[in-house]
Amino acid sequence: MAKICFVNPTILMKRPIAELINNVDGHEIGLLCPTEMGKKLDNSYHFSNSVKRAKIHTYSTIKLPFVSYEWPIPLPLFYFKAFKIFKEYDVVHMWVYFYMSSFWITFAKLFFPKTKLILTIDTFPGESFGSGKVFDSLFKIYHAIFGWFVFGVPNTITLYGKSLIPYAKKLGIRLKKTTVAPTGINISKFDGPYKDIRKEFNIKKDEIVLLFIGLLLPRKGIDIIIKTISRLRNKRVRMILVGAGPDKKRYENMAKRYQLQDKIIFTGFRKDVKNFYRSSDIFFFPSRGEGLAGVIMEAMTCGLPVVTSNIPCTPDLVRHQENGFLCNSESAKDYAFLLNNLIENNKIRTRFGAQSKRSIKLFNWEKSIKSFERLYGNVRHKRI
Repeated sequence: MAKICFVNPTILMKRPIAELINNVDGHEIGLLCPTEMGKKLDNSYHFSNSVKRAKIHTYSTIKLPFVSYEWPIPLPLFYFKAFKIFKEYDVVHMWVYFYMSSFWITFAKLFFPKTKLILTIDTFPGESFGSGKVFDSLFKIYHAIFGWFVFGVPNTITLYGKSLIPYAKKLGIRLKKTTVAPTGINISKFDGPYKDIRKEFNIKKDEIVLLFIGLLLPRKGIDIIIKTISRLRNKRVRMILVGAGPDKKRYENMAKRYQLQDKIIFTGFRKDVKNFYRSSDIFFFPSRGEGLAGVIMEAMTCGLPVVTSNIPCTPDLVRHQENGFLCNSESAKDYAFLLNNLIENNKIRTRFGAQSKRSIKLFNWEKSIKSFERLYGNVRHKRI
């Protein structure tokens, strides 16, 4: 039995970490994660309860005015906790390399050579996706200065999908220490009865429901959604955006400017996401940067055809013209064209949806967990 500590870098729990904790058997599990200063661990998301079996280690963070919602800044106590984690556990499994917390975890590893550090990478900002000219330039500088360190220190690096390998090579990551380990999904998690949301939002039976679930941030392509729906305003469609975020009000105002109040519904945060997946017809996710997007996986388990961006890792899930459409641009015109093909053709929607349910079986946790178990092994806890 190994003692494994998972490191979650963001305030909201990452779905793969929560589900890995729930699926890894025969090990003693810990979880290191940030909280907002003065607050407890955020258990609001619909999969957060699965971390109850883990020993929780939290640290306080602050958010600076010029720093993104997704980038918590650790307070000093974190730096001591990082060393404590390496002292207590056999394996430290960290997600994402470019957070301040991740950099310090990597540094702490230098003092504990017997503790195995696994780094999971879901994307390479500035390389596998663009985050704007300024941030792309900053990430390229970061890779050039610190890439040897953040990629060289971990014992093993896992990538979400094969499409990330070329970017790993470009950044000088040694492929001998790298493995593709896609995360999984519980393919039956949304089975069973559900409540149709059409009545709650006064959606007519003959209207096609397009669904987005996620944080309302520029990276998620919310502006593209609004511009795309504007091009579909004459179709019998309703667009539902489930999720919260710092830019929610701005996007609501944008929808008003486009006079789409009767077409776009902002629900805010909801725990009953199952009802939305099961009540919708198409999943629309024009994100600018993702790993192996959990919401796409969830949509596929519910038999939804998917229209999404052709960025690294999404092709591992969505196969163009088989279970959805991949768009090669950020053009609302292109997205509207692809969506209209599904809106106007129930046979295609049905065929794509059925293929989604079939193809997602390849990512069932029962299969995916094996690659992670091989990484953890049966390490005996070292005596301190």
